Amino acid sequence: MAKPSDKPTSAPPAVPVPFLAKYHELFDADELWAAARQMGAVTRDRKVDVSALVEASVLAMSGLPGTQTTIFANYIQLTGQDLAPSAFYDRFTVPFANLMADVTRRAMAAVRAVDPSLRDVAEMERLLEHFSDVQVADSSCRVLRKLAACWSPSTSPERPASFKIHAVISLKDNLPIEHHISPQREHDNPHLDESVLTPGALLLADLGYVDHERLLRLKARCVHILMRLKASQNPRIARVRVGRGDKRLCRGMKLDEALATGALYFEKGRLDVDVVLAARVDGRRVEGTFRVVGSAPADGGEDRYYLTSVPPDVLTPDDVALTYTLRWDIELLWKHLKTGTGLTAIRAWRPAAVFALVDAR
Repeated sequence: MAKPSDKPTSAPPAVPVPFLAKYHELFDADELWAAARQMGAVTRDRKVDVSALVEASVLAMSGLPGTQTTIFANYIQLTGQDLAPSAFYDRFTVPFANLMADVTRRAMAAVRAVDPSLRDVAEMERLLEHFSDVQVADSSCRVLRKLAACWSPSTSPERPASFKIHAVISLKDNLPIEHHISPQREHDNPHLDESVLTPGALLLADLGYVDHERLLRLKARCVHILMRLKASQNPRIARVRVGRGDKRLCRGMKLDEALATGALYFEKGRLDVDVVLAARVDGRRVEGTFRVVGSAPADGGEDRYYLTSVPPDVLTPDDVALTYTLRWDIELLWKHLKTGTGLTAIRAWRPAAVFALVDAR
């Protein structure tokens, strides 16, 4: 009988750690110094180690308050430098905030490169047969110190300073493809960066992004949209696909008038009509055909109306309502940022410091 060997017959299989490898690549000293010099985050001296400062900022991700203090402690531990706090905090400048934004973009690209299918896309398999991506636009507000009210005023005297973080995420992996910050009082609508929206993709957005001019531009670029219909919108009906009433009479009527007069009403809790939206685009009047889909909840709740450019052979009325619920995924991102990565822990008040700390999250 053979005796068991004291040594393993073969070496244990290597465990790949691609994420850790990509994580360390983010803090490559040469690359960070080159980027910092290009962006003006450092000058000729090296009083502060930029790569250590970036890493200390990222390592400070925590739900605990005192973020900059934590970064300072991390930095001292990483470098062993004897540095006055005032000199350290002065490094949180606009160029350093730009450097942190660049690191954030590279970090998200690294995550996608390590595993481009992080999300179980089975639930979107049918959607991805028709669309190149499903993208969601939204914003979320966070309170700042009162001193920030000079540049980021809030709408509440109880919290006089707040900022908004805007993002467009891809539901393929739930990662942002664009994000930026604004004062809270600025409306969401002008903060949607149309250039990041992919032709062939489906955009899900809430009422804050209703803009007929933009909708017509996106339709021309083959970017499909799905959003709630705003109460103030009252488009002209071009065709009734699903609905009871006098379909011929409805043509040319405003949607509100057709519903109010009984010329149009729900059929088995569903409504699907083609409508015409008009706006001035690049100095000329443009019209485009969209769909308004209505859904009457079986429990007797409030009727919901959706506006979309997706044809009915791709999304039925039931599909429209179900697909819109995917917009909730960006709310989960905000929840993670606020509680999981310490977005609520920001105690800075200067714009550059706030921007840098948000990107460190």
